[in-house]
Amino acid sequence: MNTSNKTMTGAVIVAVAVIWQGIGTAVVGMRVEPDLSTFTTFSAFLIAAVLSTIGYFAVKHRK
Repeated sequence: MNTSNKTMTGAVIVAVAVIWQGIGTAVVGMRVEPDLSTFTTFSAFLIAAVLSTIGYFAVKHRK
């Protein structure tokens, strides 16, 4: 994978993580009780990180 592909892959991963974070935060704000919001927001960040990592490795190992 050349440098421009790596840069593009990184940008896509960051974009997906940011979008997922926004969706998760919006759902937390609208649907979750305040005492559960910290855990739910943490879970949304964790899911975004896991999905981004999986996406990264899927793209990295594709030939």
